[in-house]
Amino acid sequence: GGIPDMTKQATATDDAPQLPADETIIPVSGNRCPDTLDESMEITDAITMYYAIVPSLPADAGNGLLCARIELITEDDDEDGGWVGFGISNDGGMIGSQAIIGIPDGGEGGGSVRKYEMSSKSASGVIPMEDSRQTLTGDSVSHEDGTTTLTFVKYLEEDDEIGIGADGVNFFLYARGTGDELGYHGYGPDRRGSFTVDFGIAAGGT
Repeated sequence: GGIPDMTKQATATDDAPQLPADETIIPVSGNRCPDTLDESMEITDAITMYYAIVPSLPADAGNGLLCARIELITEDDDEDGGWVGFGISNDGGMIGSQAIIGIPDGGEGGGSVRKYEMSSKSASGVIPMEDSRQTLTGDSVSHEDGTTTLTFVKYLEEDDEIGIGADGVNFFLYARGTGDELGYHGYGPDRRGSFTVDFGIAAGGT
């Protein structure tokens, strides 16, 4: 029971995946992601997140970033790839949280990466944010060789959204589904759940 604490699972990797070559360095209000994502955490046996936290510089600039690449190993019989979601929560619950969901386009490239509000536990309560709030950069989703890969860069702090702390405990959510359309994720910790992370980076630090 309880929410897993993933903090101690964050480890450096020698062969960490890179952001797409044409979007490796993404200037965002004077801040940018590193060339490689050197930290990783295994969220489940099938979902791994590679990431970097870029603190706001200066501390009050509001330009801190989460640079992320999430890889989902999909089911053998899911030829279209499965969708994967990453959520930010106040308490580990779904309702009232926000999510980034990547839905591959049947393995044909393209696909959809969008930010959503979650107003209920049903699929109908997962609602795309209006276009003015679709502020992700470097975003892509693809499915190849049995893996769905979701890449995005998100501000740590945004208006009317739950913030991501560079230092202190964060409540995150994960979910996965089959096919190339957003639908119910199903039961069980291999399908959806929550975890906590303390990135341990002081504001304005490195």
